[in-house]
Amino acid sequence: MKIDFLALCHSIKNNVKQTRAWLIANSNTENIFNLLFTYSDLEHLMIDDDQAKGQEGKTCRPDSPKKSPAGKSHRPDSSMNSTESQVDPAVILYFRESCTEFINSFKLAESSFYRYAFAALRNALDAGIMSVASKEADDVMHSSGSPGPVLQQLQAREIIGKLYKITNVKHFCKKSDIIEKCRKLHQELSALSGGKDFASGLVHNVPTLSAGFDEKVFILWTVCLRKTIRMLFNLFILKYPVAILNTPLEKKISPGFRGGPFLNSEERESLIELLDGDDLDILMEISKKDPYALKQAAEVNSCPDIVEEELSRQLKGLKEELKKNSSG
Repeated sequence: MKIDFLALCHSIKNNVKQTRAWLIANSNTENIFNLLFTYSDLEHLMIDDDQAKGQEGKTCRPDSPKKSPAGKSHRPDSSMNSTESQVDPAVILYFRESCTEFINSFKLAESSFYRYAFAALRNALDAGIMSVASKEADDVMHSSGSPGPVLQQLQAREIIGKLYKITNVKHFCKKSDIIEKCRKLHQELSALSGGKDFASGLVHNVPTLSAGFDEKVFILWTVCLRKTIRMLFNLFILKYPVAILNTPLEKKISPGFRGGPFLNSEERESLIELLDGDDLDILMEISKKDPYALKQAAEVNSCPDIVEEELSRQLKGLKEELKKNSSG
């Protein structure tokens, strides 16, 4: 069978055009980009050593020192970059993989390749889960003899069950079984992507190829996208409960030195706004009772605010550097 690639290219362009027109018309109800951008912000919860070090290779701290009773300057004994806060590189690796799969899913859905868009959503869910439970995911990889983090070789259900080892997940399950909901979501995405997951009871009615823009199927994809990202929001907050506590980094830390694991005020507000109301109540209750999260937030808030003049000086220096780089 000969394929008319020119006609296929024209068809895809037309599908993208119709999808974008729908997105514009429904901008108030479908906050797809807010979900994607807010999800990517969660990487700030994971300490990246390469980004958390200054030019001399030293760990960055809040610039404004506190004064001790003796009048000597000292830095807060913060967990912002302490050894106990360092994460396995796999955590960031898996998280970035999930971000990539979310983007892939959007581009596929935009082009009306819906079946593959659902498959990418399932991959994003798997990678996000592995980021939350990276140690358990790696254990599964090593026991199966796999040389690396290949998603297709992992048993998603087994990894989902490992999430119960996280203490805050246990607390959440007392009021809402997030483990079971995660399993059902994985089954749903598997079925919609053509997987043989008949236990979900879903009908495989998603087009295999790009058959043109389909409003009903695209809306179903947006619903699944929202469910998948919200599920991962919940899991990451349960792993990093300080995420929804007040940590106004923009007032405490010099621009460019984020440290971790925290969200600034804007990122935190965006995250809270996109959470399901019932879930937010449970998450907030858990976060406010987590002693380590409370300690982390207290340490950020104990740092003095950056002096306005110092902030202006730093911003001026940043602008000069950007100008130098752009002209060079």
